[in-house]
Amino acid sequence: MKNKTTIIGLTGPTGCGKSTVASVWKSLGAQIIDADALARLVTGNDSPCLEKLVSAFSEEILNEDKSLNRKALGKLAFSSKEKTDLLTSITHPYILDLCYQKIEEYKALGTSFIIIDAPLLFESQLDTHCDLVISVVSDKENRKQRIMHRDTLSEEEAFLRMNQQFDNDFYVGK
Repeated sequence: MKNKTTIIGLTGPTGCGKSTVASVWKSLGAQIIDADALARLVTGNDSPCLEKLVSAFSEEILNEDKSLNRKALGKLAFSSKEKTDLLTSITHPYILDLCYQKIEEYKALGTSFIIIDAPLLFESQLDTHCDLVISVVSDKENRKQRIMHRDTLSEEEAFLRMNQQFDNDFYVGK
């Protein structure tokens, strides 16, 4: 008899510590699907997703070698809710397709636990594929410091990213 795979959604605002929680699950044998890592894969050089991003945001988001300059894209995409929505409307279909492929791959291997680490778990409706959702939250100052350190951003750039996401109350209330 094949073991049932339990899918756990791991979410929360940027800089809250989701990756740390995911690493604990990984050490216990869970397979991790990191939505941010999938985003890096789908925006690789010459990818259809990257082409759509360039069409929407201009070649200003490219490095000299035509790879995605994530910092430049972030500066443009997180400057307003409309631009953040545009970014997600372009990237999410690609990320979700890859996520579903990974889920099926891990299920086929007989994995007991799959953790989907996704900041936009609810917004992308990935939560509907989960047996359980864990929300990780942290105070704004702690998050700001983590984001600045992790992504080498200024305080203003970190706040721009933070302000495009829901506050802790959204995640705690789910």
